[in-house]
Amino acid sequence: MSTLASENLRKVQDHKDLLIKAQDFRKRSKSTDKSEEDVSLISFNLLNELYGIELNSLQEILKAKSISKVPGSLDFLQGVINLRGNLITVVDLKRRLGLKPGDITEHSRVMIVRNEERSIGLLVDRVLEIVKLPKKNISNPSSGLMKAEMKFIKKIGKTADQVITIPDLEEIFQSLI
Repeated sequence: MSTLASENLRKVQDHKDLLIKAQDFRKRSKSTDKSEEDVSLISFNLLNELYGIELNSLQEILKAKSISKVPGSLDFLQGVINLRGNLITVVDLKRRLGLKPGDITEHSRVMIVRNEERSIGLLVDRVLEIVKLPKKNISNPSSGLMKAEMKFIKKIGKTADQVITIPDLEEIFQSLI
């Protein structure tokens, strides 16, 4: 097997392992009282900054390929994908958050997230890991940061050495209506 093929196989396995860990986290969180004190996030990068969404919103993670452009769509819409017969809208999260757009790379991923009504895809630069944060380490964004795109930021979390920006998925879903 070529080095490239074995590396690609390892990356696919890493994502499968991450989704299995996410399922395990969900099961454990339901069975322990401590889950009310912690928030589990799946972390990812946008322009080398750390972001996270709540694990219970994540449906699956896909490679960012076969995204079909939709002519005349809003600038933050990357396009649509066919996911097992269902059309899923893919949002370029960098554009939606008012960040500089970038190219899709081999590390780019589409994170499929779900609310009560539907699923959407979020195009991100790289999916990282599952992070568990105490609720006391999560707060509202500073009012000094407010600009139009800040309505898409729900919370800011902090670890010992990093800041994690948590997008407001409901606002992102609403912006698609």
